Amino acid sequence: MNRDNRLRIMVLILGLLAILQFFIPHNTGRWINRFLLDWLVILEFFALIAGIVALVRGQLISLRKTQGNARIYPGLFFVGLAIMIVTGLVGPIAEGSLFDTCFRWFLQPLQSTLFSLLAFYMAYAAFRSFRLKSAPATILLLSAVIMLMGRMPLGERVIPNISLFANWIVRVPNVGSTRGLWIGIGLAGIATAMRVIIGIEGPASWRRR
Repeated sequence: MNRDNRLRIMVLILGLLAILQFFIPHNTGRWINRFLLDWLVILEFFALIAGIVALVRGQLISLRKTQGNARIYPGLFFVGLAIMIVTGLVGPIAEGSLFDTCFRWFLQPLQSTLFSLLAFYMAYAAFRSFRLKSAPATILLLSAVIMLMGRMPLGERVIPNISLFANWIVRVPNVGSTRGLWIGIGLAGIATAMRVIIGIEGPASWRRR
């Protein structure tokens, strides 16, 4: 039995155990659940290390290939990575610590800047989507206008009680579509998990056989 087949069997056994423990109202099922969750945490730790190594390797390659002022971005990455690792290992991670200060005053503003840049792309995509080309686009445009008017103080003055209609859109149609979306995501996740468990999906070496 080669390595890929042994890996298939291991994935099949662990997947079946993870599924069956939900239907076993016994201490053994709860013990299996805790055991698998503990190993999941261990695997996530090693996956995090592998991700950091891959990220550092990619930045090193970028540092060697780039020229001029563009080399400052990989350098800032290594400086930030070193600062966060050192402050996390040396000092506490509680609120008010050096690690927390670096997180609040560096990482959060960078994330805010990134999302503010994404807002322009979202606005452009919304402009393209809200063109009155079809009935769904018209409904989408009207819903967006109602939501914008209902969330602004000026909208309530222009159209009285429009905030009530905006809240109804959030509570009823939006919740219904969101639930349908999550049901579809759940079914797709179950199908993908079953394909992995029985060996249809997996590493490229599995599919070559």
